[in-house]
Amino acid sequence: PSPMPHAFYIRAAKSNSGSDNTTKTEAGNDVVFRGEAKNFDIISMLGSNITLDGAKLAGKNINMDAVGTFTMNPVVSENSYTMTAAPTNTLTVKNTQIAGDEVELRGGKVDVADDVKFRFNADNHDADLTVAAVKSYFDDNQGSYKVATEQGNDVSFHGTVESGGNYRTDMGIGGATVNLDRAKFHTPNGELSANAVQSSEDKADGTWEDTATSANVVQADGLEIVGNRNDTEFWGGKVELKNTTIKTPGEVQVYAYKTFKEGSIDTKDMTAGADSVVQLTNTKILNEGSDPQAYSNVWVRGGKIEMNNSELASEDEIRLTASNSLHEVRAEGHIPKELKMEANAENTIRLSNTQLHANQASWQPSSEARYTPKNSISIYGGKVALMGVDIKAPRDVFVYALREANSEETDDGDKGEIKSDTSNVLDMRGATIEAGGVVEIWGGKTQMKASSVQAGK
Repeated sequence: PSPMPHAFYIRAAKSNSGSDNTTKTEAGNDVVFRGEAKNFDIISMLGSNITLDGAKLAGKNINMDAVGTFTMNPVVSENSYTMTAAPTNTLTVKNTQIAGDEVELRGGKVDVADDVKFRFNADNHDADLTVAAVKSYFDDNQGSYKVATEQGNDVSFHGTVESGGNYRTDMGIGGATVNLDRAKFHTPNGELSANAVQSSEDKADGTWEDTATSANVVQADGLEIVGNRNDTEFWGGKVELKNTTIKTPGEVQVYAYKTFKEGSIDTKDMTAGADSVVQLTNTKILNEGSDPQAYSNVWVRGGKIEMNNSELASEDEIRLTASNSLHEVRAEGHIPKELKMEANAENTIRLSNTQLHANQASWQPSSEARYTPKNSISIYGGKVALMGVDIKAPRDVFVYALREANSEETDDGDKGEIKSDTSNVLDMRGATIEAGGVVEIWGGKTQMKASSVQAGK
């Protein structure tokens, strides 16, 4: 038999039932830890409330659970579990250092202070960080999970995360709301997902579905990200990024929605309302130093998009889409096969004093690349306003104010249809567009003033 792991456990609970593998807590079952624990395979703490203050933790698997109930599900799989929590089940971490391979912080509310530091060393294995504030969480440990949140399941994450090594560091931060003010992620091979949702379900077959409302907000003021060769994702009912800088060679997604579904054949369906807003203010999302084996596009999607004094750059494609429904099918290599989009005059894109630049990577062209970069910029919305905006792309630029768009890749080429009416206004004032390929400007009503457009440059 395998040796028992070198483990360190702290439990504060009302009851622990062996018949149903459930631990229950009540108010007052608190864990407060100010010490040091290191060189353990497992460091685990569970209570109604947990506070780490001035702690130092180092181990392979570190988990903190501030819960109402925690149930192991051995019939489902060896490490399957279900947890429930209320917003009163708080996990507070301050003035603490945590180093591990897999770190999980879960509760009804999670607060990680500015002076908290996480360190991962992914030399010969992947590393993981999970931070979750939830009402309920089920994980079968076989590729599927189900999450529900309620008002008050808030994550405030202001700490610093650093990682080294050649393997991935996967970081997931989720709750009813997520606040990343002043957080720092210095993670060269990282992947970060920040999700504010009402519910989320991921199935073993690769399909999943999220729901969110405008109360499910991902927000950050002074966020700094350097690295993330894989993906950087901000998903929620609303996304607000201010005074934020992201420098990454990988893909960036900023999505605000009501529902989002993904099928097993890379089929995506998204719905959004006028209150599903993406706001970028004094923010830079700079894709640079991309890898020919990793995607490097920058996509912003929502029911409404507002950008002021901001900058987006990509060594692949920048795409902004404001719609109330979107259906997309992509083939291998991110190649689009089918797109259906519907928008109305409330689905607005408004950019002011902002730069959008698509750049050609140093490795282009390459026969060994995973995909062919588009080097293009696309803007699609029910209404589009470009005020003092600078747009440059080595290839094509598309700016559309539309009601409906349908396109499909066939053996005979791209077939599609675009519909607009007079409510689909495209307004350009003090805008500059330069494209090495074609420029397409489309609207039910188009207005241009003090603007410059150059194609084939």
